[in-house]
Amino acid sequence: MSYVTTRKSVQSAGAHAKAAKIRARYLESPRHCLCCGTAILPSDPEAIGWLRLLRKKKFCSRSCAASYNNSTQHFPKRTARRRICRKCDTRLERGTRRVLCVGCFNKHHRRRSLYSTKNERSHAETRDHARSRVAGRLRRCAVCGYIKYLEVAHIRPVSDFPGSALLAEINHLSNLVLLCPNHHKEYDKGLADDQTIEKLRSSATNGSAP
Repeated sequence: MSYVTTRKSVQSAGAHAKAAKIRARYLESPRHCLCCGTAILPSDPEAIGWLRLLRKKKFCSRSCAASYNNSTQHFPKRTARRRICRKCDTRLERGTRRVLCVGCFNKHHRRRSLYSTKNERSHAETRDHARSRVAGRLRRCAVCGYIKYLEVAHIRPVSDFPGSALLAEINHLSNLVLLCPNHHKEYDKGLADDQTIEKLRSSATNGSAP
């Protein structure tokens, strides 16, 4: 056995003896949990550095830490904030991220859509807005009187309007009419006669506003 090995063995034995004294001193008066009062003991007393970790611990488990922190005023539980509509003060549904109720949102969206241009809206948005504009009209085809399935038709096609045209102009009530699928397709393909076209224009002019 060399001199270096013997010296290391002596140092190791001295360290273990010192650690044993510190361990015995701590076990005589250990720290106690702030929640349940149980002594905070190491799970592996033979592990190195366990005393340094125990000096920082205040609870015996995570459950005690959560119970203690939730019961104090320093960590209050979060409560759901009551959300109301910014326009009419109507109470909104719990968990929603909206700032407006459904009625105020539809009014605001419709008003905003009227002053947007053709290029700012997609074709689907333009047609959805047109359907909302004729919602209060009599549900029947302007040509044949069919009532089961109807479509909104533009007397002046959307493609004829420039990109700077407002949605209020494109979807004006005088430019919208309800048709059945057959007459809608005939009108879009240019197969409708002059009498039918005149009938459509008079129906759109006399239509009631929503």
